[in-house]
Amino acid sequence: MHPNKYNTLALLCMMLFFITWILIFSYGDYNYSANDAGSNFTPAEMRISIVLDILQMTFLLMSFVFGLIAYYVSEDNGGYAGIYILASLVLFILTGFYDVVIVYILVTEPIHWKPFFM
Repeated sequence: MHPNKYNTLALLCMMLFFITWILIFSYGDYNYSANDAGSNFTPAEMRISIVLDILQMTFLLMSFVFGLIAYYVSEDNGGYAGIYILASLVLFILTGFYDVVIVYILVTEPIHWKPFFM
């Protein structure tokens, strides 16, 4: 096995993560608040935000996994694989905890499901 293949896949997933991050800030308008104060978002906008959020975390997880595979496959145990692993962990700490809280709020508070069934 060649670690360069996995390093390339980790880099690709990391770039897709940043692209979805930009798309979330461009198109993700739903603020996940329980009340309707100032939120006039359509269910389609909420779906786009949630799908982009899930895609973002999926790409970050895939970058972490491919970085781990490249790290363990390489003979010198290093290179760019360690950078992808550390970058994925730092980005998860910065963005992932927020997403975990958002998913918890969406699942546990039924008022958030109301716009999907209107």
